[in-house]
Amino acid sequence: MVQKALLSFEESRKKFIIEEVLADFAKLSNDANGLCLIKKMIPVCSKNEVLTKRVVEIMAKNSIELVQNPYGNYAIQVALESFLPQQCEPILNSLKGKYSQLSMLKFSSNVVEKCLEKSTGEKRDEILKELAISDKLLGTHKNSLL
Repeated sequence: MVQKALLSFEESRKKFIIEEVLADFAKLSNDANGLCLIKKMIPVCSKNEVLTKRVVEIMAKNSIELVQNPYGNYAIQVALESFLPQQCEPILNSLKGKYSQLSMLKFSSNVVEKCLEKSTGEKRDEILKELAISDKLLGTHKNSLL
């Protein structure tokens, strides 16, 4: 019902729904039903710079939890698909230093792959360098970063 309202209401009426979803964004993203709503909301937010920035900030703040969750990782992937690469930099920066470890985990590995696909230039080079020089990938590092 909420998804339908989000897609059919005029812009001024959508704002109330979006504000409520943003208030519980991390919780909704980590739930199967909530994720369905999030996946509909992100493209709607991509049309508004202020909403895009708020979604990205929330995702960056909760990125480690989201990328490792069976549902939350999809929320991050949809954002990377929907928003411009420069808008997603806070998310990419929040994962910096953890890409190699995340690349070896079931759910977060999909996010790392999407980060590589959607990042550009220097940001992509940073991720690739981190993956290439990782002690974790070589099996020599014993401490967990997460």
